[in-house]
Amino acid sequence: MMNFSLFGALLCMFSWSSTSVCQFHSVVVQPGGEVTLRCSNLSRVPVFLHWFKLADGPNATIIMSMSSGWSKTQLGRFTMTSNITDLFLDIRSVVFSDTGLYFCECRTDGNPVIFTATYLKVEGTILKPISQIRKITLENN
Repeated sequence: MMNFSLFGALLCMFSWSSTSVCQFHSVVVQPGGEVTLRCSNLSRVPVFLHWFKLADGPNATIIMSMSSGWSKTQLGRFTMTSNITDLFLDIRSVVFSDTGLYFCECRTDGNPVIFTATYLKVEGTILKPISQIRKITLENN
């Protein structure tokens, strides 16, 4: 498995734009929590905006996409929003399988530019509310 810090640096280095400023972040969240990932430094007005996730395999999975004319789109637990300078990905009810490297891609004139990569790590214990725990009865013989 590739070191995600190294991959993030390589991703930024080999971005197709010589003018992009790439940032790398790391975030830890507990299962069931909520997290907002931010992609900044959109130096030009992009036509298409994308969020991708890279987990243990070699291929990135597209999470969400939208054109720059939209300010918000939602799909299940994921919400993608944007303003003039930032692109956000909100993930609700985080689960362990959300762990991975997330990066945004902005396309202008067909050229993809990657500005920010964030490694999201989900760690902790899943605790059930007391109302969901079944009563356990001990019997003496």
